[in-house]
Amino acid sequence: PSSDTDISQNHLRTHTMLSAIALCLVSLTLQTATAAKSCTAKSCTANDDTDTVVAIKRKSMIQRRADFLASVEFKVHPDSDVAKTGRGEWIIYPEGNCGQEDLESLAKDMPTDTRAILHGHPDKGGLCFFVMEGTREGVWQKLAMHRWNGTPKVEANRALYVDAEAAEESERLEEAGLPWGLDLIDQKSSTLHGKFEPMGNQKGKGVKVYVLDSGIRTSHKEFEGRAVPELEVFEGVKCEWYEKSCVMRKCRGRTDCAVDGHGHGTFCAGIIGGKNVGVAPKVGLHAVKVIDGPVGKVTSLHTALDWLLQQNLASSSTVFSLSLNLQHPDPFSPALQFLNYASINGVTLVVAAGNSRKKTGWPPFAGAITVGASTKSDEIWAESNEGGDIYAPGVDITSAWIGSDIKKKKRSGTSAASSYVAGAATRLLSEAKHQGLTFAPLKVKQTLQAHGSRKYVPGKHKKKMIKRLFIGNAEGWMKRAQEAVEPEQQTGTDPLPYWHHSDTNRTMKLVLR
Repeated sequence: PSSDTDISQNHLRTHTMLSAIALCLVSLTLQTATAAKSCTAKSCTANDDTDTVVAIKRKSMIQRRADFLASVEFKVHPDSDVAKTGRGEWIIYPEGNCGQEDLESLAKDMPTDTRAILHGHPDKGGLCFFVMEGTREGVWQKLAMHRWNGTPKVEANRALYVDAEAAEESERLEEAGLPWGLDLIDQKSSTLHGKFEPMGNQKGKGVKVYVLDSGIRTSHKEFEGRAVPELEVFEGVKCEWYEKSCVMRKCRGRTDCAVDGHGHGTFCAGIIGGKNVGVAPKVGLHAVKVIDGPVGKVTSLHTALDWLLQQNLASSSTVFSLSLNLQHPDPFSPALQFLNYASINGVTLVVAAGNSRKKTGWPPFAGAITVGASTKSDEIWAESNEGGDIYAPGVDITSAWIGSDIKKKKRSGTSAASSYVAGAATRLLSEAKHQGLTFAPLKVKQTLQAHGSRKYVPGKHKKKMIKRLFIGNAEGWMKRAQEAVEPEQQTGTDPLPYWHHSDTNRTMKLVLR
């Protein structure tokens, strides 16, 4: 199939086919029964024929199994290997209580011509998912073999893209004067004043930002030794000498790990915490390489998040920066909803809205900060997706680059804008920590929005108001933070809380554990 519409049609045909198969099997079973008595599974007595009871029970079991398999939601994305070749990697998301033993049991007794690849670690604080390789028929067989607590969701592993499709580059090594993005975000006016005077003096000290991207050139002069390789998860990752196969590699300080061969991750890290071009020049930067080039896989992001969430991070002092995107994202996809788990665990998550001139596809959950790109004149950049929680400079931005330890480039994109906001969130958390305060992700988001500079930009029918990042006026910023509403505490033990999607007036159930 080549589209989600095709999948829906195939889903209905499969449902009908499975029901027919079930009825045929039951019919054959009944024909072999030796008794002609009429009874039901509940009403048959010890004197009735045993074969009749068995046949009726088998009919009920087969029908239930057929109905269950037909109710499983399958999604095959157009850019997946499954859509192109008919086979590839599939991600299965169990519903209900998900334990380690359940995921490990899925990896056993795999159907012919399929193989288990990896799974999450919910018992250790990670995510609940299982990845296998094969055809659609192989996945059906696996689903039929397992005893499920609820109806799982299944989707083909899809492509993950660097948010730089509309980027413009130059080979300048240096930009004369202060980068205009820094010049602008410390004031509400659109007139540049040649200075960068943000709130606070901690400058990101004591906070860690995990940059989930193409890696970081950690030796770059902009980072002053504050950038370290953390993890790499991508197709073709180098295994340890004692491993026959692997899906990820822990860097453990090795400089040949999470190396940036593309430049995008280094560029974003420079805006977040570079000495001369960054918002928070004292922050600790951690390279998490989930893409090796312009295109990667969603399962790499899953695996990285699963591992990071097991590390007992000091969540109130941790930021995840994600400037990668999907084509035709579905805000109700379990793959995207996994990002919510980071914010529930107290990690501030900042994501780029994307450069496709469409409404952002990232799910609107409370903890994530979705960022659109603005221009020097405080207007929305023409290529930026709309619907961002806040806007920040994203056009002709200068930052660190690969190739040498002093090289810089000028690029455009919402990835630059989201990096400015990640740096701002870092400064806010750093100041809060210095004052003995703890800010939840929702408070960080509300503070940045409330303190943002109001700008009125052209809309379809009339001007609309947006918030542009503003990090000046330290007293005002902390006052806004104190006034921000604390998120409601989660109650109960159900690991699948409901979150409301205001845009569509629907409720989505997030697969978290």
